[in-house]
Amino acid sequence: MLMGLNQYNELVYAQHAKIDDLYRCPECLSELIIKKGKHTTAHFAHKSSSLCIRNRYKRESIDHLSSKHDIYKSLNGLIQVDMEYYLSEIDQIPDILINKKIVIEFQFSPINLDLLISRTEGFKSLNLQVIWIGKNAHYHDGMLYLTIFQAALINHEDRTFITYNPTTKCLIRYKDVQVIDQHKFLANKEQIVWRDLLEITNIREIPSLFLNDCEYYQYIRKCRKNRSVLEPTLSLLYQSGLIHKERLDIIGIIVPEQIYILTHCITWQSYVFFEIKNGTFSFERCLEFIKFRTFYNNSYSRECVLKKAIHSYLKIIQVKFISRAKISK
Repeated sequence: MLMGLNQYNELVYAQHAKIDDLYRCPECLSELIIKKGKHTTAHFAHKSSSLCIRNRYKRESIDHLSSKHDIYKSLNGLIQVDMEYYLSEIDQIPDILINKKIVIEFQFSPINLDLLISRTEGFKSLNLQVIWIGKNAHYHDGMLYLTIFQAALINHEDRTFITYNPTTKCLIRYKDVQVIDQHKFLANKEQIVWRDLLEITNIREIPSLFLNDCEYYQYIRKCRKNRSVLEPTLSLLYQSGLIHKERLDIIGIIVPEQIYILTHCITWQSYVFFEIKNGTFSFERCLEFIKFRTFYNNSYSRECVLKKAIHSYLKIIQVKFISRAKISK
């Protein structure tokens, strides 16, 4: 922890604490020790094992402590900023609380997704906005590569993903995030400062995209590596009579709603194509077939997402068929 109580019951920042003074935990009032060093961020720790909420809430790495220190140092004095403020109503301690309205949480290592959602829901129950910040991510030529957990830190409402590198002090916001496949995303990268987190992000309308042939056949090869006749994508393409034909331009369309859908666009569109072709399409069965992404803010309707995705998809392929009809005349 970075804050402790001195002998006058004043909260003291660990960086400013004096080695010879006595400090106590703001919650359990037990004695704290100061940890300082050349290669560590100054912080407090309980002198002995304790059941205190601050001691059992979450173990923090040096990078985590440094990140809290950096944002606090940058914003303190400019706006109201509290560090490690205990919220007794929900028994949670946010890393940073800004203006009693915005929670900043750093999460550099994976945790259970249910726990991620639970923490978020706790803050939201107090009408607090939550911003999760992850570790530095790989980005190359406009393409962002994320693990399933990192992707869960995406704000799907404004399509942003925020990272911080405590070593380089680099705060990055990825905007206009859209899915290519399970771990690959299109995004625009920008370096920002801490104060920018308080501004509302302009949401750009996300267009539908056509998966290029390289990405299309790369995914087909990936499916073939499973060496199973039960592989869903290949099975659907085979049953639709498309597996040995040249690629149809109505399969592999990335609709705006794809950000919510974990199932690859080739797979679910092959499913929709096959079911409609056979006259057996059922929305309920389609909903069971498709897998959805989990986000920290998981309050979205899978039914609404799927309805919009199918509507977007059918609207596009209808235009393609009309275009073909006009060309063929």
